[in-house]
Amino acid sequence: MHDLIQEMGWQIACESFPNSRLWKLEDIRDSLKDKQKLEAIEAIVVSDKLYDIEEYEENVSFSADVFVGMKSLRLLDIIGRFTSSKPTFFPDDLRWLRWSHYPFPSLSTSQMNKLVGLEIVGGAIKQLWIGQKVMPNLKFLNLHNLDCITTFPDVSVAPSIGKLVLSSCKNLVEVHESLGSHKRIYRLIIKCCERLKHLPSKFKMESLKLLRLEKCSSLERFPDVSPCMAKLSFISLDSCSSIQVLPSTFGYLSSLVYLSLRRYTGDRMSDIPICKEEHGCEEESFVDQDDTKAFERQPKSISLHTLANLCSLRILNLSCRPMESEVLLKNLQAFSYLENLDLSGNNNLVELPASISQLSHLKRLFLNECHQLQVLHGIPPRMQELEANNCYSLKRIEDLLTEHDRWNHISFINCQKLLGDEDNEKYLDKILQQSFLKRCAVVDDPLTIVIPGNKIPCWFREQPGYLISLMMPPKHNNTQIIGIVVCSVFSGKWHGPPFGFDISVNLEKDGKSIIQKEEVDSCVINKNASDQNGNTWIGYRPCSSIRALQCQDWSGAALLISLHLDSGAKAARCAALLMYKEEEEDNQHISIKTCIGRPWVTRRKMEKRSTSLKRYMNRQK
Repeated sequence: MHDLIQEMGWQIACESFPNSRLWKLEDIRDSLKDKQKLEAIEAIVVSDKLYDIEEYEENVSFSADVFVGMKSLRLLDIIGRFTSSKPTFFPDDLRWLRWSHYPFPSLSTSQMNKLVGLEIVGGAIKQLWIGQKVMPNLKFLNLHNLDCITTFPDVSVAPSIGKLVLSSCKNLVEVHESLGSHKRIYRLIIKCCERLKHLPSKFKMESLKLLRLEKCSSLERFPDVSPCMAKLSFISLDSCSSIQVLPSTFGYLSSLVYLSLRRYTGDRMSDIPICKEEHGCEEESFVDQDDTKAFERQPKSISLHTLANLCSLRILNLSCRPMESEVLLKNLQAFSYLENLDLSGNNNLVELPASISQLSHLKRLFLNECHQLQVLHGIPPRMQELEANNCYSLKRIEDLLTEHDRWNHISFINCQKLLGDEDNEKYLDKILQQSFLKRCAVVDDPLTIVIPGNKIPCWFREQPGYLISLMMPPKHNNTQIIGIVVCSVFSGKWHGPPFGFDISVNLEKDGKSIIQKEEVDSCVINKNASDQNGNTWIGYRPCSSIRALQCQDWSGAALLISLHLDSGAKAARCAALLMYKEEEEDNQHISIKTCIGRPWVTRRKMEKRSTSLKRYMNRQK
């Protein structure tokens, strides 16, 4: 779809500006024969998706001076051996150059005084630029998958660079010292450069806001930090497995909000976002859920004493970085303003240290895959999200509702040892109570609960299978509906890709049926039939977050719900209810009706609606 839209856009541009935007080889060849057309060219874009690279190179290989007559050329996006040898000339007005599979060992930049963006993706280049020719306007530099580059050159020749990306340059060993004192770079990304050993000795990058050093496994030392780096708010050192100590000058980063020191092995990743552009954080980080043996191969810990002065830190990701409880115990007080903490994949963690209760601002705690975790207590009172999935040894939890006013997400997937203990089951039952759901519904926020077991609360009217049909009430009651709550039981052990449910609204008007399908929720779970205990999932979504329920006239409409895993597995049992509000006589209080939603259709009608939904979904396939 994206390619089609792009092609349509280029077609419109070519019709509006004939001979100035070229994206087909036959048009390029035609323009090269006519000097007047040559001077009119402003953009050449040859997509690598339109041509097979070998077939493409057989039909090009223009002369090295092919660009000499293109005085108006501003955008050049080409692939492979577009010229028979290294170009001898680039137009003075060239603003953006992107060359995929660049076939020559060096690049001539002597005429690129106005160049703003430079991207070299793949190819044989060994030296980015030769000599000290200044590129005063270059603001974006992206080098990707360049296996022949071993050193990154003096970046002072491009003083205006704002964003610099070096990725998958597997033989890159060192970066020039000038990078560490660049004044304009605000976004620096160096990732998947597995042989990189040497960075500048010191970072004095006063404009830097985001730094990502990821999967640079040979890098042993993080540079010293200058006090001038007051703007740096995001650092990711994910899978930089050789860095064991952060410099003492790390404490100068007074604006640091997000710090990720996550480790992982292998390529399997599960998407559990812990950061979504809050507090100036510009990236998403994901929790890796690898097996126990992979975690045990990692070094024991990383020194955290240098983080003690980072009062601005809000998000700390230490997932898959095993550490002893004593390390946390000594350092947690340094993170008093922390809001997100990820300790997933820590196989040395048996229980949370008592000092975690000092994190009075903590809202989100992730403990997934902590296979030795046995006791969970001391949860701070402002917590809103708690995940302890696949903590197979977890056998004791505390009452999560007594001192906590607000929850959006509680998840104990596959924590089967919590069952059978009287106190644990009492606490889990409180989470499933109707009164807890009412309390969360009042604030108009979503709520997701996943706990071990196969019990649907008695205040639902459960039914077998994965399809639910609810008849919407008469129009005069529509304004009283505030949301929908869905419950399902999946047998077996869940692990892997996301789980979701679909809401489809069947509106019958003028004898016609219109079905609108909409996916409204996702949660990280999957099914593996080796375990028989199962898990229970409950999700509440306010009407304000469900596009299909924005219709003003619901009279006679059927609300059709399908509960399934992305793997194809379907719920063994399920239930759904409509949530209502009720104004008290003094109009000052709002509460939820005790009879929150019931199926408005008979069993026979429900089966008929389910059949209709099945047919619709089959047509969609």
